[in-house]
Amino acid sequence: MTRPSKLSKQLAKSNDGVGNNKARTGLAAEIQRVIDAHNQLAQIVQKSFDEVNNRANDTSIILQSIAQIVGLEKVNEGSKAIRIKLLEDEAAQQGKNVAKGVEDGKLVKVDKVDGNCLIVTAIKKVDGSPMYPSKNYLPYGYYKPEIQVILKDKGVGSVLEMPAESGGGTIEVLEIYVEAKEETPPTT
Repeated sequence: MTRPSKLSKQLAKSNDGVGNNKARTGLAAEIQRVIDAHNQLAQIVQKSFDEVNNRANDTSIILQSIAQIVGLEKVNEGSKAIRIKLLEDEAAQQGKNVAKGVEDGKLVKVDKVDGNCLIVTAIKKVDGSPMYPSKNYLPYGYYKPEIQVILKDKGVGSVLEMPAESGGGTIEVLEIYVEAKEETPPTT
């Protein structure tokens, strides 16, 4: 008579249903725990969304009331002025960051636009009015391909016509920066 091998014992155990049932029960419990956690998270997100929605509705009612009292035109003018100020403040901070980069030797001013530069521009709409912020600090790669073609190899002071599909207007190159290259220390 031959003795059963370890493999045949394992196969017999896995086929007897008892071992598999324990594993299935454990797996089912884990799946249920994940589903419960997911449902709790979904409820939290829904509650937060409802709170944000209620606040937005409340804000809308307040703004409508203010517009009725003060006048819609004045409210729109005030809103526009606030938006412009926020954009200009952000651009001013970006300008300070660039100046700090130059001061720290991390950025260097250059004369021509290339594919790895930071370009400071002023954009004007077709009617000549400025697009805010009045100074944009953007990497070359941020621009749409049709604008990149126009900017490539242009210098400081260039005023370029923007394509109609990009809204038209002009873009003026005010400053150009690149990352300073690390100098290799001299070998002795």
